[in-house]
Parts: sequence; structure tokens; C-alpha cells
Amino acid sequence: MKKQFNYKLLFAVFLLFVAGWTTAQDFDTSKTINKTTAVPKNVRILMDNQSGDLKIVTTNENTVSIKTEIDVSGPSKENVEKVISAVADFAFNLHGEDLEINTRFYKNLVATNNRKTITLLNGEKVRIGEFSIRHELQIPQKARIELTNKYSDIEMQSFEGDARFDLYSSNLYAGSFAKNVSIDSKYSKIKMQDISQKAVFNFYDTDIAFNSCGDANIESQYSKFEAAKTGTLSIDSYDDKFYFDYATNINLKARYSDFVSKAKASDVLLDLYDCNFKIESAQYVTYSGKYSEMEINDAKEFKITSSYDDNIQLTEVGKLEVKESKYGKYRIGNVAAFTIDGYNDAVTIASLPSHFSEINMVGKYGKLTINAGKTPFRVNFNIRYPKVDIPESIKIIKQTKEDSELQLIGGESGGTISVEGYDMKVVVN
Repeated sequence: MKKQFNYKLLFAVFLLFVAGWTTAQDFDTSKTINKTTAVPKNVRILMDNQSGDLKIVTTNENTVSIKTEIDVSGPSKENVEKVISAVADFAFNLHGEDLEINTRFYKNLVATNNRKTITLLNGEKVRIGEFSIRHELQIPQKARIELTNKYSDIEMQSFEGDARFDLYSSNLYAGSFAKNVSIDSKYSKIKMQDISQKAVFNFYDTDIAFNSCGDANIESQYSKFEAAKTGTLSIDSYDDKFYFDYATNINLKARYSDFVSKAKASDVLLDLYDCNFKIESAQYVTYSGKYSEMEINDAKEFKITSSYDDNIQLTEVGKLEVKESKYGKYRIGNVAAFTIDGYNDAVTIASLPSHFSEINMVGKYGKLTINAGKTPFRVNFNIRYPKVDIPESIKIIKQTKEDSELQLIGGESGGTISVEGYDMKVVVN
């Protein structure tokens, strides 16, 4: 009797479980909504999209249409139908030249254990399982668009009008843009082709890859940029990474960022703090910074207004002027004219061209190493506590040394190597 009772109890529990499981099954439904309207040629589309993937297709017609596909599952038919009704009731209104589209259908969403509690725009709360929303928007090729997008993907064909995007936790995949593009973005990823005119990027934790753009203004934090070709870059950066194959001009203010480019730029203006900067060449460079690494293969003129604990490597430079420097390391392949006023700097020059005019170093606790080779040069030293090593072939014209102070003039031709300061080490080979 006891075993029979246990079997009956187990069977009853099983039936309760099956009944509970059956009643917990979701109600699934789908619906497609279509809306369309004629628009003026210069229409501006103002769209706010949330939680629905969006595909934007361009046409040659002066109409805008949207097809929305909805799939919803939930514990009750009533809740599912309320969500579908809320999604379908999105704004699609034309006011003069502006078409307003707002697909947002809820105020708040909380997900727990594969269930979602949604507070609809009317304040009503519903519980559902999963939902999927897909929009296909057809717009005129030359329209203007301003799109705010959250929590969804955007796929967009090439576009001839001005475009502005405000993205949050989104993915944007786009073709080319014939006019200006402006993007504000957080926690997103972007891939596009060409931007023919100006680009404006305001990013936070966003990655973008594109082929080319005109001039670009960039304000960014914790982001990554990749491009083949740009015009003038104006950048305010914090902990970003930039990889540009080519840029016309560069104006970079940055902290903790990396900038790597094959660019042969015209004008470069740098204000860096703990950054890595590398480009192929530049005509004119102006720099101030701290704790940074820099590498430029070729520069016509390079002016440093302030440097602190930087590591600067230049393969070939016409004129290098350092107004103020501390604890710097300068590795120079070839330079025609060089002046520096510094403290505890180390300068190494691999070679001197035959037309070099001057090497002038003023400072304290500095070190200057030059491989002059066969290039003739003159020397003019005025150093307290000197350490000097120059070739014996240099003809000494004047030399005085008293109270640990050296005055030395030598050489008969070529540019002049001048060193003035306190506890300076000079080696010329």
C-alpha cells in the first residue's frame, strides 16, 4: 500500500508539472505594418529608432515608405497583442519639409530569466518573452536624414544628402555619402565607405572603419579609428587609437592615445601627453608634450615649444628648433640646422649633411653625440664641468680652461657645433 501511495503521489506531481509547463508555453505571433507618404524633394527625415534593426534603401522617388515586421512571444495573447499594437502605433508624420518617424514603443525594459517586463509609452506594464523588430525604410536618394538609434543594427545604402547619426549601442554599416556626415556615438561599431565632404565624429567607446573622407573634426574617448585617406584632421582625443594611411594636415590634442599613419602631411600641430605618434613625413611640425613617443621619417621644419620626458626620433629634418626641453631623448638621422635649450637631454645625430649650418645646444646635464663623418665643421664650446671628445684633426683656434670652465673654438670650415651649459658631455666622431 505504501509503494502504491508513493506512485500515485509521484504521478500527481508529474501531472501538475505537465499542466504548469503547458500553461507556461508562450503565445507567438507576427505582424507586418506598412506606412508611406509623398514628400517634398528637399525632405528632412527625423527618425528615432530603438530596439528594431533598420535597413535604409534609397530610391529616385519623392516618397518615403517603411515596412515593419514584428515577431513577439509571451505568456499570454493579451500581452503579445498589446506589444504589437504599441509597436504598430509609431509616429509617421509629415510637417512641411520634415518627416518625423519615431519607432520607440516603450519607456523601460527589464529582462529577467528570458522574460522581459516592458513599460509601454502609455504607462502600462506587460510581460513577454522574446521580440524581434525589423524596419525597411525607403527614402529619396537626395533627402537629408537625422537618425537617433539605440540597441539595434543599421544597414544603409550609399546616400547623396547630408546625414547625421546619434548612436547608442548600435552597429552601422553604410555605403558612401556624397555630402557632410555627423556622428555622435557611444558603445557602437561603424563601417562605411567614403564621405566626400566634411565628417564630424563625437565618439565614446566606438570603433569606426571607413575608406576616405574630406576634412574631419573628431572628439573622442576610448575609441578606434581606421581609414585609408582623409583631408585635414582636427582631433581632441583621450585614450584612442588612430590608424590613417593618409592625411593632408593634422591638428592633434591627445592624452594616452596612439596615432599611426603613412601620411605625408603638410602642416602638423601636436599637443600630446603620454602618447605614441608616428607618421611618414611632414612639411611643418609644431609640438608640445610630455611623456610621449614620436617618430617622423622626414620633416622640413620642426618646432618644439615645450617637451618633458619625450622620446623623439626623426630620420631626416631640415630645421629643428627646441625652445624648452627636460629629460628628452632625441635620435636624429640627419639634420641641417638644430637648436635646443634643455635640461638633462640626450641628443644623438647619426650624420651631418654637407650643407648643415649649425648645431646649437644650451643646457644642463646634457649629452650631445654626433657622427660628423667627412663633413667639415667648426666648434664653439663654453661649458662648466665639461666632458668633451672631438677628433684630433680639428684645428684648435682658441682654448682656455680654468675653474672647471672650458672655452674652446676650433675648425676651419663648415657649419658650427655650439654647446653652452653646465656639466655637458659632447662627443663628435
